Amino acid sequence: PLLIGGDSAGGGLALATAMALRDGGGPLPAGLLLLSPWVDQALPEAAPEPPGETMLSAAWGRACGAAYRGGRPEPD
Repeated sequence: PLLIGGDSAGGGLALATAMALRDGGGPLPAGLLLLSPWVDQALPEAAPEPPGETMLSAAWGRACGAAYRGGRPEPD
């Protein structure tokens, strides 16, 4: 059996792969292992920046979401 797994952005990609297989009529995995998957790319412009110095910011999250979507519009 095929299992697909990932952590963080990899978890989101694992889920996207399973959904693409489902939508394309391909064989489905026997299971998914998703550890803190990034599945919600909706990060409104009004999202607050984290306090203090951090390597993650709302602007960075928006840029990563846009790169992942490859020009497709942001989800509702």
